[in-house]
Amino acid sequence: MPDSEVESLSIKYPLSLFTLLDVPDKIGIILDIFEKISEKGIALPYLLTSPSAKGKATITVLVPPYWKEEAREVFNEIIESIEWGFLRTFDDVALVSFYGKYLMEKKGVVASLLNLFITNKIKVITTSTAMNYIAFVIPGEMLDNLKECLRENLDLEVE
Repeated sequence: MPDSEVESLSIKYPLSLFTLLDVPDKIGIILDIFEKISEKGIALPYLLTSPSAKGKATITVLVPPYWKEEAREVFNEIIESIEWGFLRTFDDVALVSFYGKYLMEKKGVVASLLNLFITNKIKVITTSTAMNYIAFVIPGEMLDNLKECLRENLDLEVE
């Protein structure tokens, strides 16, 4: 069970999610995207990137509500100026991050956390992992249900 490995929990809500899909996985192209975002003065407090099949990458950013319209504008400009990829957006999402010193070292922890989401019918929009954390992005309307599940199953303090 993951409860012994999870040391803390962080929930950031509300956020908006923007994902560029099928981005050519080349440094110049990805750098150009980040430059266009920074030219608009949009900070990227939550950024997820991942390679995908056939030399394509996925870039996902989460922004607070006060940057939502500016982010939407810049991503639409990026999509209009390129000959590849497409944009996926979600408004009103929550970033739920689990932290633990040995979170990724114990076999089955990620699967157990994911199973908690699945068995409680909590939709996962995207996820990201690293050595000491796993993060899930879920629709905002499912946040209260998730908080109750976490209290019951992981004995975590959830605000």
